[in-house]
Amino acid sequence: MVYSSGQEKGTQEEKEILLKKKEEQRQKEEKEKREYEDHLQRLRNLIKEDRKNNLEKAQIEIDGLIAMQTVSLKNSHIRPLTANRDIQTVSPNSEEIRIKIIHDTKKKLHTLKTDATVRDLKNILKADFGIKKPKAFISTVGEIDFSTETTLLKDIGVSDMDTIYVHSL
Repeated sequence: MVYSSGQEKGTQEEKEILLKKKEEQRQKEEKEKREYEDHLQRLRNLIKEDRKNNLEKAQIEIDGLIAMQTVSLKNSHIRPLTANRDIQTVSPNSEEIRIKIIHDTKKKLHTLKTDATVRDLKNILKADFGIKKPKAFISTVGEIDFSTETTLLKDIGVSDMDTIYVHSL
């Protein structure tokens, strides 16, 4: 009997060891599964972010193409349409010109003096967007000629609250 109880203890200990090994294996598999699921979730989030960025970039490119296609060659002062609750804060004696500059996915609002020149705009594009050879379009004016840098922006038709679409050459 003593011998048989020793065998039972041995088998009992072996069972406990096997149970511990199975438990460790199960925990290891669960940990690997969680890590894999976390990795998949990170990939899904990156894909969503890429889709969002690509959509924004495509929309800006579409806006830029529409602006280039609808360029008016006349020097007119067309104001953008606003909703009833929006107030257009433009006065003829204003001392500032506010322009929104769009390049790829970047959008920036700049306030310039009314006597700002094409050179000032070119310096802003170089400083803020890193564009050395810009090509810019405004829907009401057309393409901005950067070869005559001393021309005033208001003389070529740039007015308050205009949107300038910029591409680099």
